[in-house]
Amino acid sequence: MAGPLAGIRVVDLTSVIAGPFAKFSATPASVRLPPPRLGEHTEAVLGELGYRAEAIAALRRQGVIGPPEGEGR
Repeated sequence: MAGPLAGIRVVDLTSVIAGPFAKFSATPASVRLPPPRLGEHTEAVLGELGYRAEAIAALRRQGVIGPPEGEGR
């Protein structure tokens, strides 16, 4: 490929778990739980913002948000 995108690598980061970004000697950090999956909390967040189930379903049909967790991506 030539042009401005030549040489750019695409890396799949969907299953990468990052560790603590800082190290503290007195209170060491640790990773206790994996990060949420992409879109895992979408429905809950939209619900807290006042979106009703019908509106969230419409956003799914329009492709604005992905399918619920566990229904494939």
